[in-house]
Amino acid sequence: MVGLNHPSSGVGGETLPGHLFRLDFPEMTERWRFRLAEKGLIGSPIVHCFTGTEREDVVVTAFNGKTYRVNGLTGELMWEEGKEGYETYVSPGLARLNENPGLDVVTLVSQGTWPVYQTESLMKRIDGASGELIHEEKVGNFTSSSPLIADLNDDGFDEVIILSNPVKEQRYDTSWSDLIIFDGRTRKRLVEETYYGLAAATPHLSDLDGNGVLDLIHSRWGVLQRTELRCPPGAKIRWNQFRGPNRDGVMAPGP
Repeated sequence: MVGLNHPSSGVGGETLPGHLFRLDFPEMTERWRFRLAEKGLIGSPIVHCFTGTEREDVVVTAFNGKTYRVNGLTGELMWEEGKEGYETYVSPGLARLNENPGLDVVTLVSQGTWPVYQTESLMKRIDGASGELIHEEKVGNFTSSSPLIADLNDDGFDEVIILSNPVKEQRYDTSWSDLIIFDGRTRKRLVEETYYGLAAATPHLSDLDGNGVLDLIHSRWGVLQRTELRCPPGAKIRWNQFRGPNRDGVMAPGP
Protein backbone atom coordinates (compact mmCIF):
# COMPACT_ATOMS: atom_id res chain seq x y z
CA MET A 1 0.00 0.00 0.00
CA VAL A 2 1.11 3.60 -0.56
CA GLY A 3 -0.32 6.75 0.88
CA LEU A 4 -2.27 7.48 4.05
CA ASN A 5 -5.60 8.76 2.69
CA HIS A 6 -5.39 7.06 -0.70
CA PRO A 7 -3.94 3.55 -0.48
CA SER A 8 -2.80 2.21 -3.84
CA SER A 9 -1.51 -1.27 -4.48
CA GLY A 10 -0.81 -3.80 -7.19
CA VAL A 11 -1.32 -7.52 -7.57
CA GLY A 12 -0.15 -10.25 -9.95
CA GLY A 13 3.30 -11.62 -10.62
CA GLU A 14 5.86 -12.90 -13.10
CA THR A 15 3.33 -14.96 -15.04
CA LEU A 16 0.02 -13.76 -13.58
CA PRO A 17 -2.00 -10.75 -14.76
CA GLY A 18 -2.78 -8.11 -12.20
CA HIS A 19 -4.36 -4.78 -11.34
CA LEU A 20 -3.24 -1.49 -9.88
CA PHE A 21 -6.07 -0.28 -7.68
CA ARG A 22 -6.99 2.50 -5.27
CA LEU A 23 -8.83 1.98 -2.02
CA ASP A 24 -10.45 4.79 -0.05
CA PHE A 25 -9.27 4.88 3.54
CA PRO A 26 -10.43 4.01 6.19
CA GLU A 27 -13.40 2.25 4.60
CA MET A 28 -11.07 0.37 2.22
CA THR A 29 -13.67 0.58 -0.54
CA GLU A 30 -12.40 0.34 -4.09
CA ARG A 31 -12.27 3.64 -6.01
CA TRP A 32 -10.76 2.32 -9.27
CA ARG A 33 -8.59 -0.39 -10.76
CA PHE A 34 -6.16 -0.34 -13.70
CA ARG A 35 -5.79 -3.72 -15.39
CA LEU A 36 -2.63 -5.28 -16.81
CA ALA A 37 -2.82 -8.40 -18.96
CA GLU A 38 -0.39 -11.35 -18.85
CA LYS A 39 1.92 -9.99 -16.12
CA GLY A 40 1.31 -8.20 -12.85
CA LEU A 41 2.92 -5.67 -10.55
CA ILE A 42 5.71 -6.54 -8.12
CA GLY A 43 7.62 -3.27 -7.66
CA SER A 44 5.78 -0.83 -5.37
CA PRO A 45 3.97 2.15 -6.91
CA ILE A 46 4.72 5.71 -5.82
CA VAL A 47 2.36 8.67 -5.35
CA HIS A 48 3.18 12.24 -6.37
CA CYS A 49 1.44 15.55 -7.07
CA PHE A 50 2.99 16.53 -10.38
CA THR A 51 3.54 20.18 -11.30
CA GLY A 52 0.48 21.66 -12.97
CA THR A 53 -2.00 19.34 -11.28
CA GLU A 54 -3.88 19.54 -8.00
CA ARG A 55 -4.12 15.79 -7.52
CA GLU A 56 -1.76 12.99 -6.57
CA ASP A 57 -1.08 10.54 -9.40
CA VAL A 58 0.34 7.02 -9.17
CA VAL A 59 3.51 5.96 -11.02
CA VAL A 60 4.49 2.32 -11.28
CA THR A 61 6.82 0.17 -13.37
CA ALA A 62 4.96 -3.08 -13.90
CA PHE A 63 6.63 -6.47 -14.25
CA ASN A 64 6.24 -6.15 -18.05
CA GLY A 65 8.93 -3.46 -17.98
CA LYS A 66 6.52 -0.63 -18.82
CA THR A 67 6.10 2.45 -16.66
CA TYR A 68 2.63 3.93 -16.18
CA ARG A 69 1.37 7.21 -14.77
CA VAL A 70 -2.25 6.85 -13.65
CA ASN A 71 -4.66 9.61 -12.61
CA GLY A 72 -4.98 9.20 -8.86
CA LEU A 73 -8.61 10.34 -8.81
CA THR A 74 -10.06 8.35 -11.70
CA GLY A 75 -7.60 5.58 -12.59
CA GLU A 76 -7.27 6.99 -16.12
CA LEU A 77 -3.97 6.24 -17.89
CA MET A 78 -2.04 9.49 -18.36
CA TRP A 79 0.91 7.91 -20.20
CA GLU A 80 2.93 4.74 -20.54
CA GLU A 81 6.54 4.13 -21.61
CA GLY A 82 8.35 0.92 -22.39
CA LYS A 83 8.94 -1.79 -24.96
CA GLU A 84 8.47 -5.52 -25.19
CA GLY A 85 11.13 -7.94 -24.01
CA TYR A 86 11.94 -6.35 -20.63
CA GLU A 87 10.80 -7.11 -17.09
CA THR A 88 11.47 -5.63 -13.66
CA TYR A 89 11.06 -5.91 -9.89
CA VAL A 90 12.04 -2.25 -9.46
CA SER A 91 10.00 0.56 -7.91
CA PRO A 92 10.61 3.84 -9.80
CA GLY A 93 11.92 7.09 -8.35
CA LEU A 94 11.36 10.76 -9.17
CA ALA A 95 14.18 13.24 -9.72
CA ARG A 96 14.91 16.74 -10.95
CA LEU A 97 17.03 16.10 -14.04
CA ASN A 98 16.61 19.24 -16.18
CA GLU A 99 15.52 22.88 -16.16
CA ASN A 100 11.88 22.05 -16.83
CA PRO A 101 9.45 22.45 -13.92
CA GLY A 102 8.49 19.32 -12.03
CA LEU A 103 10.08 15.94 -11.52
CA ASP A 104 10.92 13.15 -13.95
CA VAL A 105 10.83 9.38 -13.54
CA VAL A 106 13.85 7.12 -13.09
CA THR A 107 13.41 3.36 -13.40
CA LEU A 108 15.33 0.20 -14.34
CA VAL A 109 14.35 -2.79 -16.47
CA SER A 110 16.11 -6.05 -17.43
CA GLN A 111 15.93 -7.77 -20.80
CA GLY A 112 14.67 -11.34 -20.75
CA THR A 113 11.82 -13.48 -19.47
CA TRP A 114 11.65 -14.67 -15.88
CA PRO A 115 13.79 -16.24 -14.53
CA VAL A 116 16.54 -15.62 -17.13
CA TYR A 117 18.11 -12.13 -17.36
CA GLN A 118 21.58 -12.34 -18.84
CA THR A 119 21.62 -9.74 -21.62
CA GLU A 120 21.20 -6.14 -20.43
CA SER A 121 19.57 -3.85 -17.91
CA LEU A 122 18.60 -0.30 -18.76
CA MET A 123 18.32 2.77 -16.56
CA LYS A 124 15.61 4.96 -18.04
CA ARG A 125 14.87 8.64 -17.54
CA ILE A 126 11.28 9.47 -18.47
CA ASP A 127 9.63 12.90 -18.68
CA GLY A 128 7.21 13.02 -15.77
CA ALA A 129 4.71 15.26 -17.57
CA SER A 130 4.55 13.63 -21.00
CA GLY A 131 5.96 10.11 -20.55
CA GLU A 132 8.52 10.72 -23.30
CA LEU A 133 11.77 8.77 -22.95
CA ILE A 134 14.54 11.30 -22.21
CA HIS A 135 17.49 8.93 -22.05
CA GLU A 136 18.33 5.28 -21.47
CA GLU A 137 21.65 3.68 -20.66
CA LYS A 138 22.86 0.12 -20.21
CA VAL A 139 23.81 -0.61 -16.61
CA GLY A 140 24.74 -4.29 -16.56
CA ASN A 141 22.79 -7.48 -17.16
CA PHE A 142 20.32 -7.68 -14.28
CA THR A 143 18.97 -5.44 -11.56
CA SER A 144 16.16 -5.67 -9.03
CA SER A 145 17.29 -2.77 -6.81
CA SER A 146 15.28 0.46 -6.85
CA PRO A 147 17.11 3.78 -7.40
CA LEU A 148 17.96 6.35 -4.72
CA ILE A 149 17.66 10.06 -5.54
CA ALA A 150 19.64 12.93 -3.96
CA ASP A 151 21.30 16.21 -4.96
CA LEU A 152 24.74 15.28 -3.67
CA ASN A 153 26.72 18.20 -5.11
CA ASP A 154 24.21 21.00 -4.41
CA ASP A 155 23.81 22.07 -8.04
CA GLY A 156 20.02 21.85 -8.16
CA PHE A 157 19.98 18.56 -10.08
CA ASP A 158 19.47 15.14 -8.52
CA GLU A 159 22.07 12.40 -8.66
CA VAL A 160 20.86 8.82 -9.15
CA ILE A 161 22.33 5.93 -7.14
CA ILE A 162 21.77 2.38 -8.37
CA LEU A 163 22.97 -1.17 -7.80
CA SER A 164 23.26 -3.44 -10.81
CA ASN A 165 24.86 -6.74 -11.75
CA PRO A 166 27.17 -6.77 -14.79
CA VAL A 167 27.07 -10.57 -14.90
CA LYS A 168 24.51 -12.87 -13.33
CA GLU A 169 25.89 -16.37 -12.90
CA GLN A 170 23.89 -19.44 -11.98
CA ARG A 171 25.41 -19.21 -8.48
CA TYR A 172 24.71 -15.84 -6.91
CA ASP A 173 27.85 -15.92 -4.76
CA THR A 174 30.03 -16.10 -7.88
CA SER A 175 28.37 -13.07 -9.49
CA TRP A 176 29.47 -9.51 -8.89
CA SER A 177 27.69 -6.17 -8.63
CA ASP A 178 28.21 -2.50 -9.45
CA LEU A 179 27.43 0.52 -7.31
CA ILE A 180 26.97 3.48 -9.69
CA ILE A 181 26.26 7.15 -8.97
CA PHE A 182 25.14 9.24 -11.96
CA ASP A 183 25.48 13.03 -12.11
CA GLY A 184 22.04 14.59 -12.40
CA ARG A 185 23.11 17.35 -14.78
CA THR A 186 25.65 15.64 -17.07
CA ARG A 187 24.50 11.97 -16.71
CA LYS A 188 28.15 10.99 -16.31
CA ARG A 189 29.16 8.28 -13.85
CA LEU A 190 30.60 10.01 -10.82
CA VAL A 191 31.26 6.71 -9.02
CA GLU A 192 31.40 3.13 -10.28
CA GLU A 193 32.62 0.47 -7.86
CA THR A 194 32.50 -3.28 -8.46
CA TYR A 195 32.03 -5.83 -5.66
CA TYR A 196 31.80 -9.60 -5.48
CA GLY A 197 28.35 -11.05 -4.92
CA LEU A 198 24.94 -10.43 -6.46
CA ALA A 199 23.14 -7.28 -5.25
CA ALA A 200 19.34 -7.38 -5.19
CA ALA A 201 18.08 -5.18 -2.32
CA THR A 202 17.55 -1.41 -2.50
CA PRO A 203 20.25 0.52 -0.60
CA HIS A 204 19.73 3.13 2.14
CA LEU A 205 21.15 6.67 2.34
CA SER A 206 21.22 8.85 5.48
CA ASP A 207 23.52 10.32 8.12
CA LEU A 208 23.31 7.37 10.50
CA ASP A 209 25.59 8.68 13.24
CA GLY A 210 24.85 12.42 12.95
CA ASN A 211 28.41 13.39 12.02
CA GLY A 212 27.42 15.42 8.95
CA VAL A 213 28.53 12.72 6.49
CA LEU A 214 26.03 10.70 4.47
CA ASP A 215 26.21 6.92 4.89
CA LEU A 216 25.29 4.60 2.04
CA ILE A 217 24.26 1.11 3.18
CA HIS A 218 24.01 -1.61 0.59
CA SER A 219 23.97 -5.38 0.67
CA ARG A 220 25.19 -8.05 -1.67
CA TRP A 221 25.53 -11.82 -1.32
CA GLY A 222 26.63 -12.42 2.28
CA VAL A 223 27.84 -8.84 2.90
CA LEU A 224 26.33 -5.67 4.37
CA GLN A 225 28.48 -2.63 3.55
CA ARG A 226 28.57 0.96 4.82
CA THR A 227 30.27 3.63 2.69
CA GLU A 228 30.68 7.31 3.62
CA LEU A 229 29.75 9.86 0.94
CA ARG A 230 31.46 13.16 1.66
CA CYS A 231 29.17 15.74 0.10
CA PRO A 232 28.83 19.55 0.33
CA PRO A 233 26.74 20.89 3.25
CA GLY A 234 23.93 21.70 0.81
CA ALA A 235 23.38 18.09 -0.26
CA LYS A 236 19.65 17.27 -0.30
CA ILE A 237 18.17 13.80 -0.07
CA ARG A 238 14.96 13.28 -2.02
CA TRP A 239 14.42 9.48 -1.94
CA ASN A 240 16.77 7.65 0.41
CA GLN A 241 15.40 4.12 0.69
CA PHE A 242 12.79 1.67 -0.60
CA ARG A 243 9.36 3.39 -0.49
CA GLY A 244 10.97 6.74 0.33
CA PRO A 245 11.84 8.81 3.41
CA ASN A 246 8.59 8.03 5.21
CA ARG A 247 8.41 4.43 3.95
CA ASP A 248 4.93 5.08 2.54
CA GLY A 249 5.68 5.45 -1.17
CA VAL A 250 4.66 9.12 -1.26
CA MET A 251 6.98 11.57 -3.03
CA ALA A 252 6.42 15.06 -1.65
CA PRO A 253 6.05 17.92 -4.19
CA GLY A 254 9.32 19.71 -4.80
CA PRO A 255 11.20 21.93 -7.24
